Amino acid sequence: MLRDRVQSRSLDAAAVLLPQSAVPPQTTECEFLGKQAFVVVSSQNASIAKAKELKDLSETGWIVSPESCGTRSQVEAALSRQRLPFTVAVETEGKDLQLSLVAQNVGLGVVPKQVYLASAQRKNLAVLRLKDFVPSQDLWMIRPRNNGSQVKIIDALRRALLQAIRV
Repeated sequence: MLRDRVQSRSLDAAAVLLPQSAVPPQTTECEFLGKQAFVVVSSQNASIAKAKELKDLSETGWIVSPESCGTRSQVEAALSRQRLPFTVAVETEGKDLQLSLVAQNVGLGVVPKQVYLASAQRKNLAVLRLKDFVPSQDLWMIRPRNNGSQVKIIDALRRALLQAIRV
């Protein structure tokens, strides 16, 4: 996990996405950079491509990352609050693979907005604008305490991250 590698000083800095109320470990220097917007996507050809609420998606499976993923947890919690089923169609790492499977109408996906915008699959996907689910996570930059030697690199990373979340 990136946080562990920063704490052990095998990484000079990392960007981490965390659920809204979570904070990085206090054993690292942490800087909140802003909210990372996510989009819910389906195949453009899917019958649910015009869905407006989570209940409209309750019959469809999700293409998600493994259980430790914050995005997956956010989807599962949103469905649970409405007492809707959470069905995993495919569990796999990698947003490109997930979007490819979504484009093939295997299930629904949730990805960072800029990942969707940069995807080669974008023309085959529909963004679902749901009234009752607007996923996002907090973007933090973390680094070991007293890591002044990497200031230029860390500043470059911060600028790149801030530019990415403005998309």
